[in-house]
Amino acid sequence: PVAPFENSGYPVTVEEFGTFVEEDDETGYHKVIGPEKPREWDEQILHLNRPVVYVTWFAAEAYCKWKTAKNDQTYRLPTEAEWEFAARGKTGRKYPWGDESPDTNRANYSDANIGAASPVGLFPSVATPEGIDDLAGNVWEWTADWYDATKEEERVVRGGSWSYNSRFLRAAYRDRDEPGVSNGVTGFRVVREA
Repeated sequence: PVAPFENSGYPVTVEEFGTFVEEDDETGYHKVIGPEKPREWDEQILHLNRPVVYVTWFAAEAYCKWKTAKNDQTYRLPTEAEWEFAARGKTGRKYPWGDESPDTNRANYSDANIGAASPVGLFPSVATPEGIDDLAGNVWEWTADWYDATKEEERVVRGGSWSYNSRFLRAAYRDRDEPGVSNGVTGFRVVREA
């Protein structure tokens, strides 16, 4: 069981993250992360509606703190249990859209041959019945949890990505990465305290 929370409808976009990057106050990207913009930022800003990528877990956490400071609500990364609950729903779906096998009309994964992250919401049939988009494919998503809490070396990522095959799209599939890693296949989404 998970406590009530509100899941964002899609991963954080380049446009949304760009506001954080350009912010020049004590909670802004450069004050928290440093002077360097995310890798390939000049290319990313050409596609504002794609999920932001090349974001470390630390940068995703900093974004949540910044967003919280700008609003009257608390934003954070989802726990692994919250992420999976959003993807599986109360019925325990195999995929966010149901139990039907993946196909290239449902998600951006390797067989779709797009070769990059796609605009959020491009595959509306991948949305959950509750209206949450892009939980399968497009980009891996950082979660708040350690992959192995006894070692605290890697954070859990969920959802698969545009460069991985369909087996990674299952709602129950979990993977991991070191929190300081940034790559072109990993982004994040935020949840809000309900």
